Amino acid sequence: MKALFASLFVVALSTGPAAADTISVPCFNGGGSGGWMFGENVSKKYFPVVIIGINQWKPGMAKEHPDYDPAAPWNKYGTCAIVPSHE
Repeated sequence: MKALFASLFVVALSTGPAAADTISVPCFNGGGSGGWMFGENVSKKYFPVVIIGINQWKPGMAKEHPDYDPAAPWNKYGTCAIVPSHE
């Protein structure tokens, strides 16, 4: 198993550095298995994405969030730093 990981590491190094943009987008967490998700405000051109960080908003700021849903008071809201795919 260690040999496999070592081989993958060497291959990753030989392909050169990856260039990627990091952007911030609104996201929310409705609980359950979905985890942090993105609403309709995030362009589909960014998918698939890798989340690299989450800045959760304070509960009093939730109504200002673009994905705020008053019918789901359990939701958490935030801004996610993502690395989007490139076409």
